Amino acid sequence: MPKQKTRIVDLAAAARVSAATVDRVLNGRGGVSERAQSRVLEAAKRLKINRVIEVPPGRWLHVPILMQSPTIPFYDELGRRFEHHRMAMHAMRVRSQVHHLSEIAPEAVAAEIDHHAEGADALIVTTHDHPLVRDAVRRAADRCPVVTLASDLPDSGRLAYVGTDTHAAGRLAGELMGRFLGPAGGSILLIKGYHHFRSHEQRERGFVEALREHFPDVQIIHRADSQEDPESTGRIVTDVLNAVPGLRGIYNTSVGDDGVARVLTERTRPREVVFIGHDLTESNRRLLELGLMDAVLDQNLAAQAARALTHVLARFGRAAAPPPRPQPTAIVMRENLPARHRDI
Repeated sequence: MPKQKTRIVDLAAAARVSAATVDRVLNGRGGVSERAQSRVLEAAKRLKINRVIEVPPGRWLHVPILMQSPTIPFYDELGRRFEHHRMAMHAMRVRSQVHHLSEIAPEAVAAEIDHHAEGADALIVTTHDHPLVRDAVRRAADRCPVVTLASDLPDSGRLAYVGTDTHAAGRLAGELMGRFLGPAGGSILLIKGYHHFRSHEQRERGFVEALREHFPDVQIIHRADSQEDPESTGRIVTDVLNAVPGLRGIYNTSVGDDGVARVLTERTRPREVVFIGHDLTESNRRLLELGLMDAVLDQNLAAQAARALTHVLARFGRAAAPPPRPQPTAIVMRENLPARHRDI
């Protein structure tokens, strides 16, 4: 005797909702609360009704994505990675739009988080860890799930962090610098970004630890903050070259690789100074190709954008939750540059 198909009334009874509610979820008509929708989806899984799981829920989700100005190559690249997923999100009835923060000042960032959290179903944020910013994220997290990306905001109530183990990435940079310089060691410059970015602080800490433990002849003779201003890095390098003859290495934790390379080209012989940075963009890809940069530690922004969006989808029952582990850090050099993405 053939097995009887599960009826709408059976699913409604299992989910403890009305048949009309099941019909709305089943056919994507909307007008169903998140709680009732979750009950239907969970009951469908128990009853092995795959059709319900595969149908996108009817309610549209509004998901703002906040990050700094696209004049910084990292954020230009990250923004385009999210745009690449926009149509796929639209098919899942998610409106995801990138919004660029107008300022880096904590007060301004907190105000924009408060503004975009109003009416949002979820929020994806790439920003720095300042008490005012963390409080704004905490207020947002009380209203909707928040995913932090690339730089974490622990103890903020966020749903998930998507990014690399930035401390380990800093240690990897230290290992590379020590091996590139060899037994002679030498003097190096460390350029930090904005001190409130947790990722930059952890990269610096890991870098310093690795040098101290394994390469004591490599000495950091100067540390400077770029304040996330790409134009400042050239001035920093110029000042240090004027003050310190024989500089052998530069580690840049943040933005402004072009400015560093420009001054090195003008003031030093080719490959005289080892130069290591982070995050493969179209800008520093060119520097690697030209031999003006030795290595880039990349965190795969395309994968991170996808994972951040998947966390949001999972929170609303529209995808499986990604595993809670950091993204891997890749060492990219001239000879292993990955193929360009189609949308670069």
